[in-house]
Amino acid sequence: MDFQIPRLTCDEDTGRILSFISLRPSCVREISRMLNIPMARCYRRIREMEERDLVKRDGDKRDGADVYRSNLKFFRMMIEGEHLCQELEFEDGSRKTFDFDVGLLMEEA
Repeated sequence: MDFQIPRLTCDEDTGRILSFISLRPSCVREISRMLNIPMARCYRRIREMEERDLVKRDGDKRDGADVYRSNLKFFRMMIEGEHLCQELEFEDGSRKTFDFDVGLLMEEA
């Protein structure tokens, strides 16, 4: 089972980046400067999010750098007892749902 999307979406820097680029598509340099996140970490998070369709390249360039935007329309996480459920809806209307036993997540950590 792939725990990477739940782990990634629970990361503080990822959340800040997604919030920022959902309001203002930006290049990594802008994201790093505006959010005070080291550039290397921004590149890593953007790459991880892009691999999982959480962000998309906007098609524009700023000073020769790719511009990224959030591909998430909706995100919800619910925890009930030992159960974690995550629902994501993407800009194109597609959805992904992840259901996990919290004990399994702790064992993987």
